Amino acid sequence: VKYMNMKPMDYINFVRIQRGCALLRETNLTVALVSEKIGYESVSTFIRNFKRIIGCTPNKWKVEEKSAKNKFINYHVTALKGWLE
Repeated sequence: VKYMNMKPMDYINFVRIQRGCALLRETNLTVALVSEKIGYESVSTFIRNFKRIIGCTPNKWKVEEKSAKNKFINYHVTALKGWLE
């Protein structure tokens, strides 16, 4: 059996954070509004997942991303077949 290399919830969080990065980069929305728009019920959960995936807080990322546009972290999800259990 081949795997996605992550659990379904990890993939969902990854996609949410990826969309959150786009909203932070392309809009002037607050972290709270971005969190809500991408489906998190609490800002603290968004920030915790953001830090786990990106390595810093959303506010810090936004400041650093604007000053170093070419250093945006690109994560690549390799999908084979199935999910980890």
